[in-house]
Amino acid sequence: CCKLSETADLTEEDEFLTEQLSVPAEWIHQAKAVRARYEGKHLLTAQHHLSAGQWMASHAIIVKHIASPAIVNGDTHVLMSMLEELEPLYRSALIPDWSRAGQVYLDYLRLS
Repeated sequence: CCKLSETADLTEEDEFLTEQLSVPAEWIHQAKAVRARYEGKHLLTAQHHLSAGQWMASHAIIVKHIASPAIVNGDTHVLMSMLEELEPLYRSALIPDWSRAGQVYLDYLRLS
């Protein structure tokens, strides 16, 4: 499903855009999320949505494409980290199906 070595970190070029040209980092992450989605890189898409503050979009990708394969393959550390990032009430309250999806996966991971 995903390459765990890929990250949503900003590159040197991205840092130039944010520091020298004052382009908001959120815009860069939104653009990178679109690119990653086009390329079928679900994990990277979700990570960029998280970095852009797009909680619902990230949650949707996690639930639809990342959670089940990660659990089946026993590769849950990244999944847990992403869900924990969505968990604070000021974020999870904005995700309509959080309690029926992301929270369920997070509870399962904590119990196992």
